[in-house]
Amino acid sequence: MATKGRRDRVTSLLQRVGVEVEDLEVWFQYALITFVLIGTVIPMAILILQSISTGSILQGFTLDFGISNFTTAIQSSTFQTAIKNTFIFSLGSVVISHLLGGTFAFILTRLEVPHSSKFHTMMFLPIFVSPLVLSLGFLFSFSQGGYYHGLLALVGFDPNITNVYGMVFISSIWLTPFSYSFISAGLQNIDPEMEDAARITGAADWKVLTNVSIPLLKPFLLSSIFISVLLTFQEISIPAILGLPDRVYVLSTYLLALQQQSTPPPYGQIAAVGVLMVIISITLVVSISRIIGDVSKYTVITGRGRERTIDTPKSVQYTAAGFLATYLLVFIFVPLFQILSVGLTEGGNIAALKLSALSPKWFVNLWETDSLRLAVRNSLTIALTTASLSVVLTGVISYISNRVDGITSTLLGSIVWIPIATPGVVLGLAYLWTVLVFDIGLYGTVTVLIIAFFVRYLALGVRMNNSLITQQAEELDEQAKICGAGLFSRLRNVVFPNAKNGMMSVWVILFTLFMAELSTSIFLYTTSSRVITVTIFELWRTAQYGALGALATTQVLIIFSVVFAMIRLFDIEIRAV
Repeated sequence: MATKGRRDRVTSLLQRVGVEVEDLEVWFQYALITFVLIGTVIPMAILILQSISTGSILQGFTLDFGISNFTTAIQSSTFQTAIKNTFIFSLGSVVISHLLGGTFAFILTRLEVPHSSKFHTMMFLPIFVSPLVLSLGFLFSFSQGGYYHGLLALVGFDPNITNVYGMVFISSIWLTPFSYSFISAGLQNIDPEMEDAARITGAADWKVLTNVSIPLLKPFLLSSIFISVLLTFQEISIPAILGLPDRVYVLSTYLLALQQQSTPPPYGQIAAVGVLMVIISITLVVSISRIIGDVSKYTVITGRGRERTIDTPKSVQYTAAGFLATYLLVFIFVPLFQILSVGLTEGGNIAALKLSALSPKWFVNLWETDSLRLAVRNSLTIALTTASLSVVLTGVISYISNRVDGITSTLLGSIVWIPIATPGVVLGLAYLWTVLVFDIGLYGTVTVLIIAFFVRYLALGVRMNNSLITQQAEELDEQAKICGAGLFSRLRNVVFPNAKNGMMSVWVILFTLFMAELSTSIFLYTTSSRVITVTIFELWRTAQYGALGALATTQVLIIFSVVFAMIRLFDIEIRAV
């Protein structure tokens, strides 16, 4: 009753000032469109103008346009090598991660494996460990004094992972949860009776796999490849940690190298490389989208349900469980423990953890150092605020674009996908120049990071919310409309309550991404707006490994604590899609 009374008072107040609720709802939709356009089009326009300008847009605008910046960029041998490395990095990561993800998905959906539900949950651990921390864990482990270095030295093997192939190796581990999520969902949707029918007709297992299972998995595989290609093409943390010291560049880290090339930096060439990255990214998005096409033609109508797992001998069950446990231990827990070991070692050295050298010094120093404490506070503020705003606004945008007729829904449904083709490092650079050109008081603030992060992951939030909105019966909307409920009322009383648990799952994924984001913030931060990832990156570049280990461990603990709390509070299931 109290809620209804407040709603009536608000409606009465609006009517007294000559505003109808319906008009307010339309204005709200146009405000969303305006905000998204300003947040995407203006920064990109600034970037494009700088790329074709022979002068610096930050030192007085010039009308002297040309393509000299693009010519200089393309003719650079370093740029050409960076393109080659980018495609090796992306293609290799996608192939290996899908081989791993497909293997794990088959084991956990088709075989009877002890503690399969626990293994399923742990498959997503790399998502909640930022690629920056994961790559540092591997780098330290393979360095002198690290766990892997000591173990492999016993057999006379000393691999070098500071190259493009090391990037592929670590990126594959980070990407595996995404491919696993898509493929396992696909395997759960395939009716096992179709595979059995092929075997009854005499088809060998490999024939069943190539002629039945994989074709039915096609939409899931293509969607997974689409996400994986975009993630690797835009990733900066792993290539920076493993490539920058030896000047092994991909396109994202090449931008960092250009920024530090001279004083002032070659702004025109930097902008040209950024625009070229966007063009390549758009080409990839369009090409893969056309290949995916209409996935509805792959829909399988199943009959009566039956158990999807096959009879699995005990020996195979325990072998599969051992394989999964070994993978998690070797490729996830050991690198994380290496980071913890560095943070708990008195000298902050890369070494195996010893009780004699055990010390909380670096963790105590973390809370006594203003800059480190500020980084933690800023990251939490940005992640909590942006995740909360994003899950609500992307939910609203998803609802409007799917369930509301009119030009506003069409516009919103189209423009939200603009940022998906813009790498985070390019978007951050564009935002930096935008706030400097217009000088509206946003430079060096947490606010500009919140806006940039929101725009960066806008399409992902809408995509995840789309599945929650479309799963709700349209009859609920129609009945609410018949009862006189407007847009705000339907969202508040029907849509969001029914999608609450799903939206909390989206919130967890977004919170994790914002806590781990480096590429967008690396050009935007200042001493007062530094975040955890940028601070870890700085500590690595200055070889302050003890403080790095403490801060990285703190980041992992914060993310895991929030994820665990949300799972317990809302009984949500975490998925990467």
